[in-house]
Amino acid sequence: MNSRAGTASNNFGFFSLTLPAGKMKIQASYIGTQTGIMDVGLRTSFDYLPLASHHVRFGGDYLLHRFRPEYNRAASSETNVSDTTNIGKVLADDLFWAHEAGIFAEDDWCLSPAVKLNAGLRISLFNVQSKTYIDWEPRASFR
Repeated sequence: MNSRAGTASNNFGFFSLTLPAGKMKIQASYIGTQTGIMDVGLRTSFDYLPLASHHVRFGGDYLLHRFRPEYNRAASSETNVSDTTNIGKVLADDLFWAHEAGIFAEDDWCLSPAVKLNAGLRISLFNVQSKTYIDWEPRASFR
């Protein structure tokens, strides 16, 4: 049995470090925005080969969303300035949390050397503001 796992997150921006020629001043700057959106996720999957003609995969994932609508922030800092200059604007103070999860199972079944069947099912869940949405996603294909 093989397994895979991973994490994901987002934070967009550009960082730079500048050493101007002939000067001993170090300037570090951040150019970018923070949109008030943060996603953190976890995903895992397993492979199982019960027979030579079957390749079974199963697993799940979870994603936590935190977002504040209409929020932007930029920052800049220099070594000779005591604190960071923040340029930001919050147009709403609402903070939302959402949870997204899913589990799946599928089987690649070799019916003959020329024909394969892939069949599976994924169950997805999304929860935001005390509302939960569940979706069943059956899948099938021939190759």
